[in-house]
Amino acid sequence: MQQTLEARDASVIRLCGPLMAKISGRRVKAALPSRQGRLVFAYLVLHRGRAVSRDDLIEALWPGHAPGSPDTLLTGLLSRLRRVLPAGLLEGRSQVSLRLAPEAWIDVEVAAAAPTRAYQALDAGRAGEAISIARAALGSSSGRCCPSWTARGPMRAGASSTIWCRRCWRSWLARGCGPAA
Repeated sequence: MQQTLEARDASVIRLCGPLMAKISGRRVKAALPSRQGRLVFAYLVLHRGRAVSRDDLIEALWPGHAPGSPDTLLTGLLSRLRRVLPAGLLEGRSQVSLRLAPEAWIDVEVAAAAPTRAYQALDAGRAGEAISIARAALGSSSGRCCPSWTARGPMRAGASSTIWCRRCWRSWLARGCGPAA
């Protein structure tokens, strides 16, 4: 699946596990400015459907204890992000938004949409498709629900992975696989 995603010209962003960012066919992870720049980028990706305030970004960067002049520091981070990203992708000043194409592949969005898609496939008798959806969701989350590259470290998605294992198992049983077959 990784090779398939990397072959696409569209944007591909993996926030779960190690950060991977390819925008319009160009890898940008290494050029993202510092850990804080990666956090701002990830926050904007997660909220790509809306503009976020500078106050929201400051709270995301420095929860509960902003340094002196946080607005100045944020302005510098956003300026460096604008230089790295394609023109027009990062919009706004007081309200900031990331304008990714609708077809951009973002792992957390794929994982969030997968349960409904898998159940629909199962209900329609397409167990193989449900297995593929479950595998893609499990592969996109890599067992983590929070980026491993943040200062706060990884948070395991135990409950989420367990749910996916059950769905995958149900799909295998529907196909006549497993010990019950």
